[in-house]
Amino acid sequence: DRLNSPAKLIRIFIYALCIVITLFIIFLWLNIFLRIFVRSFNEIAVAYNGGKDSVVLLHLIFLVLHDKVKRKEIEHDGPLDAMKLYTIYFLMQDSFQEVTDYMNGTAEL
Repeated sequence: DRLNSPAKLIRIFIYALCIVITLFIIFLWLNIFLRIFVRSFNEIAVAYNGGKDSVVLLHLIFLVLHDKVKRKEIEHDGPLDAMKLYTIYFLMQDSFQEVTDYMNGTAEL
């Protein structure tokens, strides 16, 4: 069966490995950027459009910030479980209604 061929599995593995490496590089750059430029959790805002890539990046940024606050490398007033990350969303006239609804729903979190 061609779907389970070794070549197909190798391609899938390489693709997954590339994704993991890319996420790791983003994670490292976030750490470097935050170490150099950010002193307080409240100094950060992230442009967020609700897309898959944006959701992954938002989660990575939040995890890095949460870790840095926990280690006291970045200041934050209040408990860790009350941390909220500021996001910026530019509403466009030609946005899909589903994306707008999703963005409004995530704004409540």
